Formats: sequence, C-alpha cells, structure tokens
Amino acid sequence: MPKLTEVDKKIVDSAITAIDWEQILKFYKILNKKIGSEQIKIKGIKKSDRLSEETIKEELGKVLEYVIENDIPEMNYGHWVIMWINGEWESIQTIESDNGEDDESEEIGIPIIESKLQVYFVAQSVTVKDEIDIPLEFFDLDDSVLEDVRLKEVLDKKMNESITKEDYALAGKIRDLLEELKKENK
Repeated sequence: MPKLTEVDKKIVDSAITAIDWEQILKFYKILNKKIGSEQIKIKGIKKSDRLSEETIKEELGKVLEYVIENDIPEMNYGHWVIMWINGEWESIQTIESDNGEDDESEEIGIPIIESKLQVYFVAQSVTVKDEIDIPLEFFDLDDSVLEDVRLKEVLDKKMNESITKEDYALAGKIRDLLEELKKENK
C-alpha cells in the first residue's frame, strides 16, 4: 500500500480544514455517535467514547488516508461520503544534474488529470432498490428450451459430483453429452 505523497497530504489537510467541525460535533452528540463504531474497520481507528472535534478530525483523516492509499474512487463511512480521483502523471522531461553526471538525472512529471478529493457529510440518506420480477413468458421460451436448461443444470451437477467422487470415466461421458447438447442448440 503506497504512502501518501506530499501533494496527497496537502489535499487531505485542505479537506479537513474546510469542514465546519463545530456543526459535525453537534450532530455526533445528537445521534450519540462514537469514534470507530462503523462496520468498516480501518487501521489506526480505534473505538472510543471520547468525542471532540479533534477525535472526529483524526477519524476522518484516517479514512481519507485509507481511501487515497488504496485508490478507492468512492467510499461511505458512516455519515461521510468520500470521492477520490487519483491524478495521473506523465513523465515529460529528464533533467540532468548540474555536475553533468547521468546517474543523477531527474524526471519531471506533469499532471494529465489533477487529483480531486470530495468529502460530504450526509445527515440522512435513504437508498431504495426496486426488485424487478420478470415473468418467464416475457422471454418467449418454449417448454423444450426450459427442459434443455434444466437438463444441462442436472448434468452439470452430476458431472461435478462424479469428479468429486473421482469417477472420471462417468464425468467424461457426462461432459461429452453436454457438448453434444450444446452443438444441437446452435
């Protein structure tokens, strides 16, 4: 896991500095939130009942470091939503040292895409997912196709059981039968 670069550290510090910590602390107290109580366990974050602006800053700082070090594009941590775009760099020029030695040349990189860190504190969010129940009639499958599908499932299961029992002769015959069924359906 790569460590944070100086640029990454500045980005994290800027994000943490821009947050209204007084309001965040009030919210944590209203909901009786604790440090380190989220399901996601991140190295360096320990459960604590001690709640202050500093402890919340430390927790968020560790989360942001985790996101950047692991190059995670989007992550939710409790009420925090974090989005990270890791800047891409392209080496464009090699600069030789002043004393003219090739061993001490340095490559200079310029950003193609700048790094971007977005941090949101979401007081409440709801996600609702619709489950779609599509009837089989929608696919216009006739009974013979459905029977072929069931037959293949049964044969696959029997072939795996035969392999588990080390009955390779039977497994081979079932495999051959499955291949013949595939040819017929093409």
